Amino acid sequence: MPTTPRGRNAARVGLGATLLLTLVISAVFLVGAGAADAQESGPPAADASEAGTAMADPTPSSDGLAGLQAIAATAAERATATASVLAEAATPPPPPPVYCPAPGSQFINSWGFSRSGGRSHKGVDMMAPYGTPVLAPVDGVVRPSNSSLGGIGFYLDDADGNVYFGSHLSTLDVTGPVVAGQQIGTVGSTGNAGTPHLHFEVKPAGMGSVNPFPFAFNWCTTDFTQADAVALLP
Repeated sequence: MPTTPRGRNAARVGLGATLLLTLVISAVFLVGAGAADAQESGPPAADASEAGTAMADPTPSSDGLAGLQAIAATAAERATATASVLAEAATPPPPPPVYCPAPGSQFINSWGFSRSGGRSHKGVDMMAPYGTPVLAPVDGVVRPSNSSLGGIGFYLDDADGNVYFGSHLSTLDVTGPVVAGQQIGTVGSTGNAGTPHLHFEVKPAGMGSVNPFPFAFNWCTTDFTQADAVALLP
């Protein structure tokens, strides 16, 4: 049966591979045989008239071993340093500090509670004595707010576009750039508040108010009973 061009090419490739494998095996055999002959004949005679120069001792000297050890130690140090740099690069930086807006305040999860005029509560009421410092929870820029419901208040815009809102303050002490933990005002009862407290809201970037209780719970220390907190609500 006549062979096709594809069959002839396959035969040629197979023949080439076989010849290459034969050459590799022959080379390995010759190298192994040469090494065996050298071991049987022993070291050559150190005859200057025949060799011209003395043959070097094939056994590594102590200096040579020390050099190899030094190279290995240096390589190990570089590998350790590289691993340390990579690990540091893979570790995210610590989160920025966050402060409780009203330290020592008492509060419950009052999100969604009914309010006058058919409104629902969109914040957390942080009960605290009149004049308690109100702190910036994060770095940002303070804008003033004033309304009949909220009284004296503020908007705090952070670098990520999140907005924090507080109201019912007695005083607003600063506007413009602030750092986390800086006092921006004091707790009061302006607006429609019946009891001194900070009404606090969280508005993630591009969104409206979300339940701020988890934020306040994580940022503040609370040691009160829910019944006590409910009694403090206006």
